[in-house]
Amino acid sequence: MRSRFRIEIFDEIKKHDLTLYSEKYVDRSKLNDVVLTNLHRFEGNVRAYVFDTVKNAKVTYLHLPYELVSSLNAKAIT
Repeated sequence: MRSRFRIEIFDEIKKHDLTLYSEKYVDRSKLNDVVLTNLHRFEGNVRAYVFDTVKNAKVTYLHLPYELVSSLNAKAIT
């Protein structure tokens, strides 16, 4: 059975893209958790969305600007 929801996380560098799949609905708070967990992989502006493959539509969207990503990554290092 095919996963219904696809989570796409990407930044300005194409090789850092991340795709995850889920059978259950992913709301904004869950998407925030997934993005923050994987934030160390990304640089620059980060965008993420949840795509419903049954309805062929974006369900949830998240945008993190460069300044926020760099400050969160710097705090994670120290």
